[in-house]
Amino acid sequence: MGRAALRSRRNHAVIDAAVGSYYLGNDAYQALCTKRRLRIGLSLVLAIGVAVAVFVANGANL
Repeated sequence: MGRAALRSRRNHAVIDAAVGSYYLGNDAYQALCTKRRLRIGLSLVLAIGVAVAVFVANGANL
């Protein structure tokens, strides 16, 4: 629902949910954007951390 909610907010549309329809307010839109940025940022940090750990582990074996 995250992507659909963001797309609906951009198009100023109403979101259809299982329990009914509601309009995504600006605060909720900002919260979704922030959560998405956090998730992407944490994924990048985790990927870089794993790459560094693998590099260090391979360097220790040499």
